Amino acid sequence: MKKLLLICSCALFFVGGCANSPNKQLLGTWLQPIPNSPTETRGFEFKKHGKVITIRSNQQKYTLWRISENNILVLSGKDLSAGSMVMTTDYYTITTLNDSMLVLTAFDGTISYYSRSK
Repeated sequence: MKKLLLICSCALFFVGGCANSPNKQLLGTWLQPIPNSPTETRGFEFKKHGKVITIRSNQQKYTLWRISENNILVLSGKDLSAGSMVMTTDYYTITTLNDSMLVLTAFDGTISYYSRSK
């Protein structure tokens, strides 16, 4: 009986903990204004199963995403800068993630702010 109670408690903790996991919170479209073009936006659409669509980026076309340890967002795809297509993987620390705001910090210290699109 104690063993069954322990198993049930662990299962409830696991399911409850996953309900608001960063993976589920990240799903959807996140946009930011394009500098010097206040009416235009760019960003990402994070989909299930690690798929991502890059929105209005001339430099990167990400296709895959995952969240690794310590809230590190890993984006993989093609780097289109310098006129060639090179496979790339970029890493960002998820500084803030809630229902309306996503803040990413690149390893060079650059901070990017995104709002959830409805």
